[in-house]
Amino acid sequence: MHLKMIKSNTDYLPLLLRVSLGWVLIPQGFNMMMNYYDSLNWIGGALHLPLFLAYLVIVIEFYASLFLIVGLGGRIMAGAIALVVLAAIPYHFFSESSTDWTGQTIGQGIELHLLMVGTAIALMVTGSGKLSLDRAIQRFHW
Repeated sequence: MHLKMIKSNTDYLPLLLRVSLGWVLIPQGFNMMMNYYDSLNWIGGALHLPLFLAYLVIVIEFYASLFLIVGLGGRIMAGAIALVVLAAIPYHFFSESSTDWTGQTIGQGIELHLLMVGTAIALMVTGSGKLSLDRAIQRFHW
């Protein structure tokens, strides 16, 4: 891993952002890992993705969330999460799986996705911040 990718500032804000994003996404990733074959079939079938992409989505949702929480490869993990969440937006926007207060289904349920993408972009800019493995590696190596 190139050292510029793990370079991080010493602020607490990236710590809050990465732990929040990881904490929000890890239950979904954990559920997919525990129901691995069902998840592969659902992602591959409902979203019409090739099997290797379905596998990649599951791995990213679980491991990237976990790595974000501990602050390992924060910029890379945030970028991977942003890509997965951006790819999920059209499905959630046009599906009837989410509703609003009035019962409208189509076009609802992407607000959390937009917040996650914004948080991931902020982490890609700032790095992992304080109390991260990235900072520990950075201090040890330099």
